[in-house]
Amino acid sequence: MCARARVCVFIPMVQERDNMSARQRELEREVKLLKERLDASQTGWEAARNALEDRERQSVNCDAALRLHAFHRSLAELLSDGVDVVEASDEHIMQKLREMLYSVRDKAAVSRHTDT
Repeated sequence: MCARARVCVFIPMVQERDNMSARQRELEREVKLLKERLDASQTGWEAARNALEDRERQSVNCDAALRLHAFHRSLAELLSDGVDVVEASDEHIMQKLREMLYSVRDKAAVSRHTDT
């Protein structure tokens, strides 16, 4: 009877061990799945963050370009007169400034020449 009692106690312990092993494997699979989901979420988050940073840089660059264009327009308007309209580009603005500089130099030279 003692041997039979040991077998009766042993069988539930084996079943419990098997159940615990199965549960452990189940938990390990769940942990692996959760790690994969976490990695995928982190990758997605990093991609979204990088895209946002790229858009912010583009926005800053676009804003700077718009400000520069507005400055060029304002400067071109100031340099334009009723006859000569200056386009809002670096080249045209620089050309008009050179013309104005040469005109001032010529007037100064004529003024010095007439003073002597």
